[in-house]
Formats: sequence, C-alpha cells, structure tokens
Amino acid sequence: MKKITPILFLFLTLASQAQVKKDSLNLKLADLYFKITNVLCSLDNGELWGTSLYGPSIFVDPTDNSAIANQADFWGNLTPSNGLYRGQLPDEMVISNNILNWGGLNWACMQWPLNVDKTERNIELLKLQFLRFAPSIGISQPLDLMGHIDSTDARLLIQLEWRALNKAIHTTGTEKKNAVNDALLFRNLRHTIYPDGAVVEIQLEKLYGLAEYTALKLSKLTDEQVMERIALKINTANKLETFEGILGETSGLFYAMLLDASGMIWRKEVNATCDLGELTRKDYLLARSQNLDADAEKASQNYGIKQLKATEAQRAKEAETKKTAFSKLLIDGNVCTIPLENAKLSFDPRSSIPFGVIGTVYPNIIVDDNWGRLIVKNGALVNNAITRLCVSAKDLSVASQNIETEYFILELKDGWRFVPGKRNGDYELIK
Repeated sequence: MKKITPILFLFLTLASQAQVKKDSLNLKLADLYFKITNVLCSLDNGELWGTSLYGPSIFVDPTDNSAIANQADFWGNLTPSNGLYRGQLPDEMVISNNILNWGGLNWACMQWPLNVDKTERNIELLKLQFLRFAPSIGISQPLDLMGHIDSTDARLLIQLEWRALNKAIHTTGTEKKNAVNDALLFRNLRHTIYPDGAVVEIQLEKLYGLAEYTALKLSKLTDEQVMERIALKINTANKLETFEGILGETSGLFYAMLLDASGMIWRKEVNATCDLGELTRKDYLLARSQNLDADAEKASQNYGIKQLKATEAQRAKEAETKKTAFSKLLIDGNVCTIPLENAKLSFDPRSSIPFGVIGTVYPNIIVDDNWGRLIVKNGALVNNAITRLCVSAKDLSVASQNIETEYFILELKDGWRFVPGKRNGDYELIK
C-alpha cells in the first residue's frame, strides 16, 4: 500500500528537519509539552469553542514509528510509562503533523522532535488540537481538491482578496468596511466562476483558517506579533507556485479576525454549512453586489491589478519553462523506473507540477520503500496510480547499491538491482 503524506494539512518533513534539532523520543520532555498544551487549551475557560480543546495527543518519531501518548488507546497498543503511554505504530503508517486515526481514537499527532522555537511549537500543537476537535462542530476535511486554484484568473482574484483583507484588518470605520466589501467582491466573483472549487475553499477556510486563528488566540500572542505573522504569511504565499496548501489557512484567518473585530457573536454560528465570508458580510451589514463583474473590476484598480497581472504572466511563463525542462528530462530523456510497493512519500505539495494523465513531477521528494530510500534533488515523475516513479538516468552508474547523481541519491537494500529498460539508456529497478 502506498502511503502519501496528506497534501492539504502537511507540515512538511523536509521543512521540519531544517527547523528542529535532533532529539531522541524523551519521556520527560514529551510530558512537559503535553502539560503546556493542556494549560494553553484551558486558559480561555472554553470561551472560544465552549470547551477545552485538549484531547488525545501523540508524539511519534518517524524514523522508527516509536510513540509517546498522553493517554491509552482503546485497543491496548500503548503501555503505561511514568504517567504517559509508550508504544509502536505500524511501520507502514505515514507520520506527519496531522490527525491520526489509530487505536480507536483520533489523535493530535506530531512528528518528534518538535520545533525548537517555543512560539512556533505551541502554535503547531494548538492547531492540531483544533483539527482534532473540528469534526465535533461539523467541520471536516473536504474530499475534493481545488483543481481551479492555479488558474490565472483564480490566482489573481485570490491575491486581490488577500490585499483587500489585509487592508481591512489594518484600518477602521468606513475604510475598513469598504475593504471588507472589496474582498467579498473578489471572493464571490471567483466562487461564481468556479462553483465546485468554492465548496472546497469554504471548507478549508473553516478547517485550517480557524485552526490558525484558534492557535493564535490560545498562544496569547500580542496584536503586533499576530500582524507580523500575517505579513509573513502573505509575503510567503505570494511567492508560492501554488496556493493549494495555504489558501484555506490564510483566508480563513483573515475572516475570523474580521469577525472578531465586528464585535458580533459569531463562533456559535460555525457549523458544517456556514461560510465565513457570508458571516462577515452579514456582520458588517454589506449588501450583495448586483453587478459582480463590473464592481470587482472597478475595485481591482485600488489593489494593483496591473502589477499583479504582469507578475502572474511572468510566473506562468517561468512555470511553463520549468515544465518543459522536466518534460525533456523525465519524459523524453532516459529514466530509471522505480516501483512503488509500500512507499512512504514526503514532499512539498506547493512545488508539485501536474502533467495531466502522465502524473505529477515533484522537484524534491523523499521515498522510503521495500527497496530502500530515495532522495530526489532534481525531479521525480510519479504516475497518477502511484505505482511507479521515474528519475533521470543521465550520467548513471548502476554498479553500486549506493548511487548518487546530480538528480538523486539512492540507497538500495540487498537483492535489488537495475536492469536495462525498454528504451536504450533506460533502467528498471527489480528484485
């Protein structure tokens, strides 16, 4: 069975390895982190969501799937250890900062070691507590992906909406209300153009946007720290090749903050069918546009639409150049085909490049499977069925079990070897 680290709520393995220091699974430290999370979840006395969010939590070392939890599981997999519980998760289970359904419980699961930065660590812990809690108020992970999100029109409207929302949280009075109205114009126009995508967007805003909002509220950041975090989030988002993994969190946080600023009681209205944008429109007493296209076009002049169009045109050109290069390398060029049998894949979904029916190219990806470990440095093409991947065979020598080229590093287990492929210069990995 193939195991892919979930795309939409992935805290990337590659990124986390750069942010944290190495530390063995430590019982005392884990106990401290559990206690801190419990305290942070209790500070508001249930003011946010009517109850403490603290619940089943587990830290897992992804190198061997050893685990420490704050309570026992229903199936008896974990054993008591100095007030906590230790155990071993199945080897085939992918570990990411996510909600883990295992042992009869939904766990707030985090990779060990945790982030060494106290603020970021606390925010990550609190976000996971909300994600675990969210289904109890009707918020769930949508099953569909946002196929529209990287189209030029969608990207333009998303960025216009963010610019208007950013203006709204930094202003007051009529100026604030007008900026909120502008944001809703861009949002509603996008939702009109992409109605199926709108359904997914709305769910992601509630799930990940409210997770971020809740974490910031419970972590007791100052208003200045929150604004700095938002500024960083926007600057980072604008540079991404895709908004797939960040749209819900960013937009949802903006609307939650604006709902707070409205002074209205809104959190009790959050449920499976609500729309944070519509709640905002109602609380700010804004009418729906009767001429959406024209009103949005007029409003866009106040948010740098000309510059955005030029930037997006350049981005699209660069993306096409990159796609052409990978096509020559991994479709037209000689490749090594590697089977995916029981694979764990860790990658940055924001940099993936779709190739339609052929599959998806990941510029960087780490794969662990029955045959060993593959670290891709410059492109891997994974087919849509996730049964094989291809890396470049350029300058490849298959004489060793440990192979390194400018494109990848491969550590093979005994019994696996490369044989010539169907085309001259191609290779296939077999046992």
